[in-house]
Amino acid sequence: MLPGSEMVRSDAVVAGYDGSPRAAAALAWAINEAREHGGHVVAVVAWHHSALVPGGRGRHEAEHAAEEVASQARSELHEAGAEGEVRVVEGDAAMALLEASQLARMLVLGEPHHGLGRIGSVARRCQADAACPVQLVGDDG
Repeated sequence: MLPGSEMVRSDAVVAGYDGSPRAAAALAWAINEAREHGGHVVAVVAWHHSALVPGGRGRHEAEHAAEEVASQARSELHEAGAEGEVRVVEGDAAMALLEASQLARMLVLGEPHHGLGRIGSVARRCQADAACPVQLVGDDG
């Protein structure tokens, strides 16, 4: 279960956030959605560490990087004057977002650009299995 998910309200607009321009656009879209239709924004930052990846980051470095990304998301919420929170979750991004979708009104993700109209695996999994509507947002909002 997503840590603290017992506090995620049913009016939550959950945004996946990884620090990319598309994630920033998704968070801005989620903030606007919550303002226009009521709600609380929850930005989810997922991270994982794999000792099996050659040259991969150590656990401490991966966790520290996730906290830096979370700090970015907190700054964006603060600058927008939005009611919200940031959750840092260890584990697979799609699984963390699917868990958060269980009690959310909407899940908002940055739309990965892979050309030819294809979307990334996290977005594809969330669109297929989320318990709430999923909104994909390009970096132009």
